[in-house]
Formats: sequence, C-alpha cells, structure tokens
Amino acid sequence: FAPFQGITTHVFRGVYARHFQGVDKLYTPYFANFAAGCSLSPAKLKALKQQFENGIEVIPQVLSKSADEIVWLAQCCEEMGFRELNWNIGCPYPQVANKKRGSGILPYPEMVDEILQKVMQEVKIAFSIKCRLGYLSASEMDSLIPVFNRYPIHEVTIHARIGKQLYTGTPDWESFANAASRIKAPLVYNGDIFSADDFNLFHERFSEIKLIMLGRGLLSD
Repeated sequence: FAPFQGITTHVFRGVYARHFQGVDKLYTPYFANFAAGCSLSPAKLKALKQQFENGIEVIPQVLSKSADEIVWLAQCCEEMGFRELNWNIGCPYPQVANKKRGSGILPYPEMVDEILQKVMQEVKIAFSIKCRLGYLSASEMDSLIPVFNRYPIHEVTIHARIGKQLYTGTPDWESFANAASRIKAPLVYNGDIFSADDFNLFHERFSEIKLIMLGRGLLSD
C-alpha cells in the first residue's frame, strides 16, 4: 500500500488493517525536515508506534537529500524494531522537487550515488527506494541504473511516470520495460492499477514483475 501524505497515517493504517486483507506492506507517509542527531517530535514518534498492523508490516519512508539524516533515521527505526526503511526519490510536487528532494534529485545521479555510498555502508536494516523514471525525462534512468546496481538495494519501486507529469497522462510502459530489463534489485511496479482489468493487462505485458505497489487505486475504492 503506497504512502500518501496526510491520508495513510497511523490511524488510517490501523483501521485499514483491521478490515481489509491483501497487502503485505503498509508504507508510512514520508518523514522529512528533521535534523540528524535530534530526537523525533512526539507526533513523529507516534506515527512510528507500530511495526506491524494486524500482521501487516509497516515500512517507514524518508524524504531527504542528506545521507546523515537518512542514516540517523534508519538507526532510530532499527532500535524501534522496523526491518526496512524506504527512501522517497519519487515525490513529484514542485515544492519538494525544486529543493532536489523527491524526484527532483533524479537528474543528479552523482548525488544519488554519494548518498547511497554512505547509507549502504552504515544502515543495517533493509534499504529500499521508491522513484520515478526521471524528473524531466525518462532518459534520466539511464544514468541512475548503474548507480542502483552498485549497491545491495532491497527493492526499487518505480512509478512509471516522470516527476514533471505529476499524475497526468499515462504510465510509460516502454521506459519501464527498459529499466526493468537492467535493474538488478527486485523491482516493484507502481502506477494506474485501479482495477483487476488494469492488473491483468499489466501482468500480460510484465509477467516477470511479481511486486506491485497500489495507492490511488486502493484509496479510490
């Protein structure tokens, strides 16, 4: 279940997990704007209270362009019993992307590489990534794939749009297929799966992709 700021809070996750089955991970909305080494606010600690909801694993997500921040939060999550931290480099909204965070970092593979080099050395729990095909162009993925492949990333989730699209247009399955053929980490697909028919159409094209992240499709029904 994909994260949504202000919607898929700990209250939502708890209620959802009591009444619905079918997902095996619940991602938290991203944690951002904290300083490494500083204690988390009571509100943020409350949001990280549960490592599982009715048996469904909860995965914290971080939005940052600072390796030190990511490492510090990962250590906090490990101490609280979480088994994975997800790095959001896919958020498309300009107020985030203009600061080279979320999908705004995708045109800068050297920054991604520098962050991953430190994070993968120091983070002990599983570390996954949620991204888009690029920010300005899907061709940006060509420079990111060699970076991703240098590190033991737990999973890479790709929303098959570029950041500039936000949620307009249709997912770019051609560019996703190109990325899927070259990324070594387990790959998760995200984007416009709103019905069983949508899933079946995707599965016919990408039968090798075993992991799907659903978001708006679940929230809308």
